[in-house]
Amino acid sequence: MNIQTYLEDTNTKSPYHHREDVIADPPVHTLELVSQDLTDDGVPSVFRKIDWLRKLIAIKEPGFYSAKEIFGDWWYTNRRAEYYGKEFKRLVQSGQLGNIRLVRKRTNQSLEYEIY
Repeated sequence: MNIQTYLEDTNTKSPYHHREDVIADPPVHTLELVSQDLTDDGVPSVFRKIDWLRKLIAIKEPGFYSAKEIFGDWWYTNRRAEYYGKEFKRLVQSGQLGNIRLVRKRTNQSLEYEIY
């Protein structure tokens, strides 16, 4: 069975990892499969899907987060976290992701975002 077949929800025929319950609390086997489905630059392909990112942000409570905190367990599927962090920042600043904005750089040099 290939990754896409496995990740597809058999009831809805939509990607399993796009379900809000899976985004909020991803099973280990799903994280393992997503970590194998990388783009050429080592970023999980799901991180490039705007709809998935919007769902990820929508399930978070309003508040202040680093990218690592927003992504939670998903963050560890990314082999190029610093590289993708810059891309995520650009997506946020462009307004493509909805109710999120860049607030400041934290003392540990990570960026802080506000989800509202």
